[in-house]
Amino acid sequence: MNFDLTEEQKQIYDNSLAIAKKFNPKYWRTKDDNSEFPTEFWDEVSKSGLPSIPFPVSYGGLGLGLFELLLAVEAISRGGGGMDGAAIFPTGPAYGGLSILNGGTPSQKEELLPKVCKGELISLALTESESGSNVTRMKTFARGSENGEHYEINGTKQFISIAREAKHIVLAARTIEYERAEKKTDGIGLFICDTPSPNISFQTYRKCGFHMIDTSELAIRGLVVTSSRILGGDDKHAWPVLTNTLNASRLVFAIGAVGTGNLCLDIAVDYAKSRKVWDKPIGSHQGVAFPLVESYVGLEVARLAIYKAAWLYDNNRECSVETSVAKFQAVNAAFKAADDAMQTLGGLGYMQESDVERHWRNVRLLKMVPITQQMTATFLGTKALGLPRSY
Repeated sequence: MNFDLTEEQKQIYDNSLAIAKKFNPKYWRTKDDNSEFPTEFWDEVSKSGLPSIPFPVSYGGLGLGLFELLLAVEAISRGGGGMDGAAIFPTGPAYGGLSILNGGTPSQKEELLPKVCKGELISLALTESESGSNVTRMKTFARGSENGEHYEINGTKQFISIAREAKHIVLAARTIEYERAEKKTDGIGLFICDTPSPNISFQTYRKCGFHMIDTSELAIRGLVVTSSRILGGDDKHAWPVLTNTLNASRLVFAIGAVGTGNLCLDIAVDYAKSRKVWDKPIGSHQGVAFPLVESYVGLEVARLAIYKAAWLYDNNRECSVETSVAKFQAVNAAFKAADDAMQTLGGLGYMQESDVERHWRNVRLLKMVPITQQMTATFLGTKALGLPRSY
């Protein structure tokens, strides 16, 4: 197993790090305070071509893999963007872009993938309040017309990210009621919807963290979508496309968490070296040093798990277990690193000026999204350990 990066991979990491360094902590604090989307940052990212990394050259991409995209996200997050910068990538390249790449018709790919490569955002509307993690029980319904030319969609989606900023939404809806479906993963369609639309209304949530990225409830009423806008042309392939997309997006979130955890660790280590008590740097005291070492080890383990899962993904190998392991470890390690950094800085760490407070808030959300740690553990208990299913 070779852990050396190629020259191209090193360049992607270095270029991404350079972009991150252009935006100082004050920029991110201001965006967080004002709940503003970091447009200037994403424009710079888009201009650099980073969103195009995992897409074929024929659509304007770089023709590389998910692993190279993860390198870019890791550099962005560790370089100062934290999860605020990292969390935009799932909404552009991963959620919408990879869904279209893996499940779209040739015409859908030709229309939309060049836009994704240029940084256009495509949101994924999947979660509902009643179905939660069991997405097969979604209630949003797409009723086909008698002539088969269009569908009318009605329903409500919850906790949908960057729906206001997105130009398109990949909307999941049942075309066969759950109770009538012979196989519960059948009868689900992914519909490409243009936004804004008078038939989609938004109610934006106020959140503990991620202030610069909107999260909304979507009410879909009488939305008519032509059959040509159903991903792949029919409702037969949505589930494998969703599985593939969710695996990729979880790895993007996971590497963003690792980068953010390391960013917090960098802040804490710098402080522990310079802050003196009783004429000694506080980092010389084991009570301060040992938690930071434990965080460092946890983040290193998470990175290796992510790299392995990404390799499997890029080689078209089954990776659901490895992706779950990576996400589980990354989130726990990143939150511990953020928490340890806050503790190291003491009262300063709790102040917004330290930036650790913002990273702590943001990483905390990853214990719940894009899937809870408990549901991840439930999946691993069944798939990795062979334990009986609990649901």
